[in-house]
Amino acid sequence: MKRPTFSETVRLHRLLTPPVSKVDLTGRTVLVTGANTGIGFQTAKYFATMSPRKIIIACRNEEKGIAAVARIRQETGFERVELRMLDLAKFSSVLEFVERFEKEEEQLDIHVANAAVVPRERRVTEDGWEESLQVNNISTILLSVLLLPLMVKAIENCPGSRPRIIIVGSTAMFNIEQFSEEVVSSDHPLRALDGEEWAQASGRHFPRYDESKLLSFFTTRALAHALAKTPIIVNCPCPGICPDTEISREHSIITKIILTIIGWWFGRTSEEGAKQVVWAALAHQEDPDVLKGAFIAYGSM
Repeated sequence: MKRPTFSETVRLHRLLTPPVSKVDLTGRTVLVTGANTGIGFQTAKYFATMSPRKIIIACRNEEKGIAAVARIRQETGFERVELRMLDLAKFSSVLEFVERFEKEEEQLDIHVANAAVVPRERRVTEDGWEESLQVNNISTILLSVLLLPLMVKAIENCPGSRPRIIIVGSTAMFNIEQFSEEVVSSDHPLRALDGEEWAQASGRHFPRYDESKLLSFFTTRALAHALAKTPIIVNCPCPGICPDTEISREHSIITKIILTIIGWWFGRTSEEGAKQVVWAALAHQEDPDVLKGAFIAYGSM
């Protein structure tokens, strides 16, 4: 898929929102990270209408997570929704989450890696990484890899099953034409990308988000390649521009006003954006291999 022009972006946002795929998810376990608000919440809500064995929503804000579970139950009538605490800014939290998941769950059929942050300032986690790089990329792939044994169990428990990992991406990745020579030539590209001096030289948080989404696509391709001979599907959908999500909560007032105008003009609601994520998780049931490693936007690959 090539980078869409501005006029194409406006037109495609208005016209091409895929229908929600409806699949009977009986017996399947679904995990959605960052599901307390926005696209993640709406994605979990859609899944709740398809009778899965269980939906697990993961987030780091317990109060919002509890409220999200209650709201999904109330609005869909589906009761098998559970909250698990997960802070992707801490590797220890990822490990604890996986340990509990392995003890309490028989399998994992759909993993929607939706959680992401767009910090306004450079923040370093307790693990020594810039926050958005750790949350959006490193912890996301760590969680996905550590949960793979549960997906293997899903295949063993139900022969013919095709588990899916959905790493939520964005067409914002097309804004990055290339990484700096310092990053590309480094023996440790992630550390070079993470470097404080480099980050300060960039001086912008939107490009950092764009970079993280390009890395999300690289991750998708790498993981899909590693799992090519398995039934597991990995892909990367773009929900579109959804200004009503909380990902812009740290933006300046001016930026929020601009995003509001964009939303009014041609943006999508988080509910509309979630349709693309659900499509990536459920579409092409008869030939899911076409989605392996795919970047998906505007209902196409």
